[in-house]
Amino acid sequence: MAACAGASGAGRPLVMMAVLGVLWGGACFGFNGIKRVLLIEGLFLDACDGGEARCGAQLDRLDFAWTFSSSMLNVFAIVNGCAIDALGLRRVCFLSGGLLGLGAVCFGLVVTRARLEYLLAYAYFALVESGMLLSFGGLSLQGAEGSVALCGRVFDVKVVAAPVMETAFALGTLGYYVATFSEQAAWHGRPETLGALLDWGFPALALPSLVVVARLEERWHDGGFERTCGHGYAALALAQVIWGVLSAARDWRLQIGAVALFVPARLLGFVHLYESVGFFFPPEHFGVVAGTCASVGGLAAAVASECLKRPAAAPVTPVAALDFGESAPARDSAVASYADESELYEL
Repeated sequence: MAACAGASGAGRPLVMMAVLGVLWGGACFGFNGIKRVLLIEGLFLDACDGGEARCGAQLDRLDFAWTFSSSMLNVFAIVNGCAIDALGLRRVCFLSGGLLGLGAVCFGLVVTRARLEYLLAYAYFALVESGMLLSFGGLSLQGAEGSVALCGRVFDVKVVAAPVMETAFALGTLGYYVATFSEQAAWHGRPETLGALLDWGFPALALPSLVVVARLEERWHDGGFERTCGHGYAALALAQVIWGVLSAARDWRLQIGAVALFVPARLLGFVHLYESVGFFFPPEHFGVVAGTCASVGGLAAAVASECLKRPAAAPVTPVAALDFGESAPARDSAVASYADESELYEL
């Protein structure tokens, strides 16, 4: 176990679940890239009037698939948690595989047959939900016996399960964060510099963040988690305040710090929640408690995001206007500015 990477006991299925999490995360949160392809294929083109090549109404319908799927993930977190408690890891993996196959077939039919376009949101949700089941399955392993070795240090699965799964998920969703931060980059007038920083910085920070967060959790557990649990939330609150200040600053140089802080702060937030649930509740109830927390937190975050987005709205470039969450008039003017399909791939 002195090698850079290794696993024993429950650590082996944890590594497998992490690999599956990376593969699924890209399919789930890569919708921003898929959307451009769907636009070229002409999905929902009948929503445009007057023979327009693209329009805001078409984008609204495509965006609904992502909005619906991401919203339902929050709702279904409780269902997923109950499923892992009741069925166990092996049955949940089979269920996830079946849902993935069904979703893939339905998605293929939806995007190739115009009369089925209205089912896009539901087909995409099936793909997304299949991966979320895997995510909960991996997280549930923190109640099992085993270990994982990272860069010469051996971690108990009870401590490292949540960091490993969340890091895998973050790497899989890299495309989503690149698209999201591209708006920040355009806002600061340095799209190439900040875009390159995120492309390389996000994956480069993933493993160091994993090790740092795992060691913090290990330290808090060794110090008596019932006493030190609050230290994690205090550190997270401080990181969130600093990140908010850096993100809102108009100096593009400060965005480097925002990106560098975002990766470990995001990881710490999810990990400490799951570690707290695993410590204060019995393993057989981990799924339902963690799922409830994820559902409540996700729904509250969605409401808060909508409330904050209105006063904080800022002008964006035409390319950034293709990302999620913009108003229909902004997207209409953005779409009209495109001269050819190749521009849809720019970030």
